This record gives sequence, C-alpha cells and structure tokens, in this order.
Amino acid sequence: MDKSISLPATDVMVGTARRFAAGILVGTPVVADAELIASELATNALRSVPAGGDAEFTVRVRLSTGLARIEVRDEGPDLWRPGADQVSGDDGERYGLAMVSLLASRFGARRDRAEHVVWAELSWQPR
Repeated sequence: MDKSISLPATDVMVGTARRFAAGILVGTPVVADAELIASELATNALRSVPAGGDAEFTVRVRLSTGLARIEVRDEGPDLWRPGADQVSGDDGERYGLAMVSLLASRFGARRDRAEHVVWAELSWQPR
C-alpha cells in the first residue's frame, strides 16, 4: 500500500498528518510510533516552509509486510536532516528528531530538486 496526502502548511495540519499515518497503520504493532513520527516530521516541515501563502507539505506512507515508511516532503529552502547536529538547546527545537531516530529502524533525508524529503522506517516481525 502506498498513500499520500498534501496538506496546507499550518499548525493544525500536524494532527491531520498524524491521523493519516495512524489510519493506514491501524492494526500494526507500530501504529503509536508511526503517529509520533508523522507528527514530528510534519512539525519540522512546517518550520522549513515559508510562512503564509500557499505553502504545503506532503505525507506519504508506504506499507508492506513488516515494514512501514513515512516520508514528509516540503519545499522549504533548507534541508533539515536527522542527526545530532539537529538537536539543539534550551528552546527544545529539534528534540523530536532525536525521538524519531530512537523509534525508527532507519531514518534519513534527501534533497530532490526544489524539495526535500525526510523519512523514517519502522519494521516489525509479521505474524
């Protein structure tokens, strides 16, 4: 299964991204982790895109036997990526990426022309 949704880049859409991921992964043992990952990646995408206008971000969830991949795409000017250099200080910004890296089996980022994609994979033993 491979589904995606494009959302306006507003704070209220983080909940929509979380529910979208959960709806696809309902019944899997990783649904709670997927909700948190989708929420954190969407939140960071919002920090990346220009405020106002018609900015949006896209959440994509791919599901196969024992593996789920959550991707968030945005057209922000900076590539934010997972890693210790993205975990910063007192304001709590980017600590969510550290949580994602602990939950995910794999985690990464790439730049595709005018957009960037940050992704996380969750794996489990199928029944």
